[in-house]
Amino acid sequence: MLSIRRKLQRLALQRGDCHLACQEDGLTLIETLVAIVVIALTLGAITPALVIAVATRVQSQRAEQALAVAQGEIDQVRLIVEQGGYEDTDLPQSVPSLNDSTPATMVPPDQEDPLDSTTAYDSLPPTKTRAVDVDGDGDPDFGIQVYRTGGVSIGNKPVAFGLGVRVYDIQALDSTSTNTLEADPSRLGITGGEGERGRRPLAALYTSVVRGEDTESYCEYFDLISSPGDSTPQGCT
Repeated sequence: MLSIRRKLQRLALQRGDCHLACQEDGLTLIETLVAIVVIALTLGAITPALVIAVATRVQSQRAEQALAVAQGEIDQVRLIVEQGGYEDTDLPQSVPSLNDSTPATMVPPDQEDPLDSTTAYDSLPPTKTRAVDVDGDGDPDFGIQVYRTGGVSIGNKPVAFGLGVRVYDIQALDSTSTNTLEADPSRLGITGGEGERGRRPLAALYTSVVRGEDTESYCEYFDLISSPGDSTPQGCT
């Protein structure tokens, strides 16, 4: 049977008919080149979409981490105040020129390498940042700016104040960067690169901290948020 097939193929070649003789041949050179071109065009079409998807995912992940860092810092300050027994130096340094109700008006930090992650509040000026390593690899991932308003004090102990926390991507704090740091948080969205995290904080939280167990907490909080001319609540002086 096989010899008959070969004889038919040989006969077809002698007659110039390649349909039967070449039916078992592989791809021709032209077909191979066409396949390569099609694959290249397909890869070229989907690569930008893949880059955008990856960059957007990285930005969202970094923003989630930054928000967790900022919230953790606020929780820590609140815990210090609620437990009592603290001193002024145990809290973030204050910026007396800031209005107690608008801590968001604080200027951005200096664009330089963050201070060591173990830096205490009393050694962390409001215009500096502290390094934060979230993945435990020994390299900082973020720089955090923490500060408070002058607030209300009893003796030398602040009992009510505004607190601001901004978390910047570590690359934004590179002293060789040509970007100018801003205070407004970065807007998250579809991006093909670093987006706004190269100049804006990935997370910015502002809140009021009041020692709730103090018998005069209500009046202290009123003093913190009130404006000149507001009537004083009953029981407060």
